[in-house]
Amino acid sequence: MPKSKADQAARDWVLKWKPAIDQEFTLNVDGSTKNNSKQVWGGGVICSNSVEWLGGFACRTMPTNIEEIEVKTIRIGIQWAWERAVRDHEVQSDAAEVYKWVKGLTSLSGMVNHGLFSQE
Repeated sequence: MPKSKADQAARDWVLKWKPAIDQEFTLNVDGSTKNNSKQVWGGGVICSNSVEWLGGFACRTMPTNIEEIEVKTIRIGIQWAWERAVRDHEVQSDAAEVYKWVKGLTSLSGMVNHGLFSQE
């Protein structure tokens, strides 16, 4: 049975940190939860293309599914970067479903319905 374009893109996606190609900085984020636990955390780091570490952040969020946790962590990370005047950055995440949403390979309607993204 042939794999979908979205499945192939997610499989081809390299799940490791690498410097951004077209931006000056890389914001790398990750969300995490334990099964049957209310412990839900996210965090990230910003590095320059010369691999200079500029800072990191940690956040706690409400327990939902892992994709929503990852998206919330990305949103918090982007806000955190902007507060530090880091605007030329690429966001990297290891969440394959979030990657597919961002690339337009699957619907964002679930995220819009949960208020994580604006419909505008």
